[in-house]
Amino acid sequence: MKAKMYTTATTLVLASAIGLTGCGSSGNNGNAGSGSTASSSASSSASSSASSAASNAASSAPATTSGKKVEITFWNTYNQTSAETKQLQEVIIPAFEKTHPNIHVKNVPMPTESFNQKLLVSAAGAQLPDAARIDIVMTPQLAKLGTLVEQDALEGFDELKNKVFPGPLSTNLYQGKTYGIPLDTNTKVILYNPEMLSKAGIDAPPKTMDEFVDALGKLSGGKGSSATFGYMLASDLWWLGPWVWSNGGQILSEDLTKATGYMNGEKTVAAIEKLAQLGKDGKVTGFHNGDLGGTDGLAKGKYAMIDDGPWAFDVLKKQYPDFKFEAAQYPAGEGGSIGVVGGENFVMFNTSDADHQAAAYEFEKFMLSDEAQVAMAKVGQMPVVASLADNPDIKAITYFAPYLEQLKTAQGRPSTPAYGQVDKFFSDAVTKVLLGKAKTQQALDEAAKQADAVLAL
Repeated sequence: MKAKMYTTATTLVLASAIGLTGCGSSGNNGNAGSGSTASSSASSSASSSASSAASNAASSAPATTSGKKVEITFWNTYNQTSAETKQLQEVIIPAFEKTHPNIHVKNVPMPTESFNQKLLVSAAGAQLPDAARIDIVMTPQLAKLGTLVEQDALEGFDELKNKVFPGPLSTNLYQGKTYGIPLDTNTKVILYNPEMLSKAGIDAPPKTMDEFVDALGKLSGGKGSSATFGYMLASDLWWLGPWVWSNGGQILSEDLTKATGYMNGEKTVAAIEKLAQLGKDGKVTGFHNGDLGGTDGLAKGKYAMIDDGPWAFDVLKKQYPDFKFEAAQYPAGEGGSIGVVGGENFVMFNTSDADHQAAAYEFEKFMLSDEAQVAMAKVGQMPVVASLADNPDIKAITYFAPYLEQLKTAQGRPSTPAYGQVDKFFSDAVTKVLLGKAKTQQALDEAAKQADAVLAL
């Protein structure tokens, strides 16, 4: 889902909130998917009830139904006040049903704010739909509960996996198995004020982390309400992941079982210390009460650069139609130029019978077709099919271009059921460091220890 731009004080307490960066209020949210810390109470009660009846049916389900008419229920949070739901109901579903006359799709829009909790409660009672479009951070949580169809053995699934960007695909993994497919995606890039850069003698946006840090010094100055900053940041992984990864650090081990040595590792600590020093020097902000939100601050000249998702283009166009800004790739460090993956996944639930699972799989494949992906792109949903970057209809949506380029190297946040808690431990520690209330190594050592405990559960 997509990250909304909050004031900094609010942002800092949202690290463990359900819902969402990476997916969205417009269906494209970004902040995402910070994961649900509310899942722990529902998880234990859901585990046994949701994974019983049809848990093995889908892995061998045929790619077509038995021929009888089937109605499948599809839950989603497409924005009902924008063109998304209309496009789904009036274009996508009719096109699918025309080619699959024995399958009817019952579309059930859900409110974004309560959807994650709705999924967990429904899992506990084994009262789930046939398929759903869910925030990427929910996939491992629901997989752990045993409610999702494991899709690796489905006919044609390898072909689906090969079509999509690897970063979004990784958000569907749990314990080495794949429990969904990315449906729409997003990432962040640097958005900058070219006038401010020009006045500071900077001819082009920085391409490396060293150039980025150097530019911050030239772009920051003044005091009090007239102060300007080179960059705005926040403290959770949606915001800081690119800093850590691009500088060669990581948050968890590759198998997602350990934080110690990674969250508090040398390169992660160095990245956070660099940010803390930039904050002390007045070159970055975003962690003090009263800081402007990203798009507002960029348009009003408070920040020369921010990083944000594709929805920011629509926000700025509507709220600040005369403001000129441009986009650039995230500056490359030792680890490269690494963005962060947001978006939603398409999952199927194994509480359905084999006919419904087979029909849902047909719908999943159609949603990954060029036809469906392009149709949803026209209402703001970034496609996950990598080859569509060269599609004329996609190229016509010019603001997608820098995001599609960044997606080639974007990384998913840790695909673990404990993500919400891990993110909160990390965010709380970093917040203390940025505010000068803790030493970096000490704060991240404690956060890693807390993360290890929940990862072991």
